[in-house]
Amino acid sequence: MGKRAKGKYGYFDPENREYVVTRPDTPRAWFNYLMNDSYVAMISNTGGGVSYDTDPRVYRLLRYRYQNVPFDRPGRYIYLRDMDTGEYWSATWAPVNMPVEKCAYTCRVGTGYQVISMEYNGIRTETTYFVPAKGKLELWDMRITNASKKTRKIRTWSYAEFAFWGAMRDLMNIDNCPNLSRQHYEKGAILHYSYNDIGTGLHDMHFVQNYGFHTSTPACSGYNGDRETFLGYYNSEAAPEVVAGGRSTDYCGWSGYPIGSLEHRFTLKPGETGRVVYRTGMSTDRRGLSRALKQYARFDQVDRALSEVKREWDRRLNGFVVKTPDGDFNTVVNGFTQYQSSITMRLSRSISSYEWGMGRSIGFRDSSQDQMGMLHAWPETAGKMLRYLVSAIGEDGGACHDFNPITNHWGGSGFYDDHNWPALTINLFVKETGDVGFLKEKLPYAHSKKKGTVFEHLVKAQDHAWRLRGKNGLMQIGHADWNDSLNPGDLTTESVFTSILYCASTRALVELAEQLGEEKAAAEWRKRYAAIKKLVNGKAWDGGWYQRMIKPGGEILGSKKTREYGRIFLEPQPWAVMAGVAEGKRARTALDNAEKRLGTEYGHRMMDRPFQRFDMEEIGSAGICPAGIKENGSVFNHSSSWMITAEALLGRGDKAHGYFKRMCATTKNRMAEIHQVEPYVTCQFIYQKPFHIVGRGRNPWLTGSAAWMALGAMQGIIGCRPDFDGLIMDPSIPGGWKGFELTRVFRGVTYRIKVKNPGGVQHGVREMTVDGVKIRGNKIPVFTDRKQVDVTVTMG
Repeated sequence: MGKRAKGKYGYFDPENREYVVTRPDTPRAWFNYLMNDSYVAMISNTGGGVSYDTDPRVYRLLRYRYQNVPFDRPGRYIYLRDMDTGEYWSATWAPVNMPVEKCAYTCRVGTGYQVISMEYNGIRTETTYFVPAKGKLELWDMRITNASKKTRKIRTWSYAEFAFWGAMRDLMNIDNCPNLSRQHYEKGAILHYSYNDIGTGLHDMHFVQNYGFHTSTPACSGYNGDRETFLGYYNSEAAPEVVAGGRSTDYCGWSGYPIGSLEHRFTLKPGETGRVVYRTGMSTDRRGLSRALKQYARFDQVDRALSEVKREWDRRLNGFVVKTPDGDFNTVVNGFTQYQSSITMRLSRSISSYEWGMGRSIGFRDSSQDQMGMLHAWPETAGKMLRYLVSAIGEDGGACHDFNPITNHWGGSGFYDDHNWPALTINLFVKETGDVGFLKEKLPYAHSKKKGTVFEHLVKAQDHAWRLRGKNGLMQIGHADWNDSLNPGDLTTESVFTSILYCASTRALVELAEQLGEEKAAAEWRKRYAAIKKLVNGKAWDGGWYQRMIKPGGEILGSKKTREYGRIFLEPQPWAVMAGVAEGKRARTALDNAEKRLGTEYGHRMMDRPFQRFDMEEIGSAGICPAGIKENGSVFNHSSSWMITAEALLGRGDKAHGYFKRMCATTKNRMAEIHQVEPYVTCQFIYQKPFHIVGRGRNPWLTGSAAWMALGAMQGIIGCRPDFDGLIMDPSIPGGWKGFELTRVFRGVTYRIKVKNPGGVQHGVREMTVDGVKIRGNKIPVFTDRKQVDVTVTMG
């Protein structure tokens, strides 16, 4: 497959599902996530980043300095020093930052691992970072090779700066942390066991003593446990006093800022390779620490653990593999589109390069959508989160806008779109897994000791939404709807978007009711759906598109008549199609106007006329952003990605594919110097006019666009969608494609699907055969008596 979508800073390696960074001085730090079920490490392309276990607010192991320069400091660094010349450098380029032209550098961003290679001054290093499947730790596996023609004496020092568990106290109490720290060196390991407060303030103090460690194989020759004595008081990580002098302090006493720094000595003949593996992790008690220090202490154990990580990611992502005439499409859909969605569904918005894991818990609407992209690959992960989400619905049907089951925090409600999302996700979950029994599980209500079935929770949410209607009969906005910045203060303002979302949610709930035989409830909800659909088309259709919101006084946002602010907003247009509210010519007109008025080479803007001033009473907080940034007129990729699915549902494959290509990673990689943030994943938004910098991306990785890019590609363009009793094939592809092949694992069976398009159409299935037998329609039945099924689909 070779190198795909080469750009200034790197390229994609489709065969290995890797992005290869080819120079270290990227426009911003580019991150990856390494994680298992509890331990999470963020790592940049030059080794920077943070790590934590379970919750970044209360069990933070490695520190991250907020608003730092450079942005990703400190990190997981390994320094090297030539003992003959005194020259030193770092295996990750940063933090020493040697001249780029004198380095041979690559960083392979992989699925669950990161490999940073550096050749400098005749010494080659390759450092593989990963989090093994078991344990609360991360591994740094460095191989060092003498690439010169003479024997070399090299000393190395690792560097890991410990945080103080409670992230808020670590950030705010400058006096507390260095004066309470407890650490010492013991049998080849630096141990950090400081007490600290993981509460939220004096009214809620909760002191804990966890155990962090940094150790290595082989054992070290020297050690350093104090940041100040390692770096020197006036130095930074770029020029540590210990490395410059070539001798460890062998000091690790209480007080100060604890670090893990271990020295190793290598004498290497030409071509000879040495190896050292660092293990950095934590335990909640001393007994667990003893066990943790023994984990992965041998090289063969490390090798097996890395192989296991790679195999597991391959197993998950191999559940959907497509081969189309578009190599870029194949590269991203088989790789980073799924990978990013997998990470986001597990982490929500917990911690990233723009969310540092202290202010937010799990967002209800965010996590509801996050599960949808990859629940076919991670059904157990989706099921766990869905149980949390259902438990965040109160007895009145209102949903907690944010919650954290780990700390037993269940927030308040008042965002009136929230309770409409879970029916969509649960509908897809049941279709994917076939587990109708999930709807009968009993779970608690938020802020209550009472329990109800999953279905009963959804019924309460449906009824809650129905009660919250305004003077025109449309759904009220509450504090805000999906667009948090449209929060005008009057909760009775009617949201056209939420009204359309309600229709989509109600259709999903009707289908679930039918599965349970709840025909009476389904009949009532069909009437409600029809009523809101009629109102939206009667009151909120503006002649060419759907309006955005209607204030109690009659002022309309998102209309041709809107005087100062946006005349057209993106969100209602694709959702009207997705909810079945817009049909036929009206559906096409709405999407065509969205493209005409909002379309750009980067995606679709949120609105056509950004707010030029801050007006909290009239429209809310959107105007705090300069025009063209974030919700105030940028290409907000979450909403932009909805256009892919909507066009696919209309059967306009050329448009669906074209919109995906505008937004996808390979496209961004070819403009990486403008885009700036990680080109291999989708970011939250992209600056647009009238802002003076157009095309700059911000807020990568943990964004709602991750799931919707996956859904748009897999269920929209490729058209492979689960149903209660089978797998639907309904492709919407470019007319120029002569066909494609798909491998899809569904309920434990591998479906090998070949799609033919002899007539060059964009949509429509003329014929389908399953294991050589022609069947009616376009739904592949569920099979339990075989492991593989061969399907041929002929479009026309």
